[in-house]
Amino acid sequence: MKDATPEKAPSPRRRGRQGARGFDADSVMRRDVFRLRRLAGEDPAAFRALLKNSRADLASRRTNTPRIEFPGALPISKHSVEIGRLLQTNQVIVVAGETGSGKTTQLPKICLQAGFGY
Repeated sequence: MKDATPEKAPSPRRRGRQGARGFDADSVMRRDVFRLRRLAGEDPAAFRALLKNSRADLASRRTNTPRIEFPGALPISKHSVEIGRLLQTNQVIVVAGETGSGKTTQLPKICLQAGFGY
């Protein structure tokens, strides 16, 4: 069985993206990045409040992420690392496999392991 810890490294497309606005995109929830960039120039007080809340939400999410395990009996488990890498570097991927290969149950875990869901 393959395990992953919740302290997964950030995806390559977000790594080291310190904006000119004064925050690192890896230190906040993805859902807040656009709003933070906009608020930085428009409303500094709202920016600071959202930045603080977003960082707290991210820390909580990372702390409460369950341990991810891939059952070795499912064919998709053998490709979880490759699929995760492809998710981080491509906007769209197509995963095809036979019924019972684990697509429905394992792909959400692969996405979480790849850094999505934060």
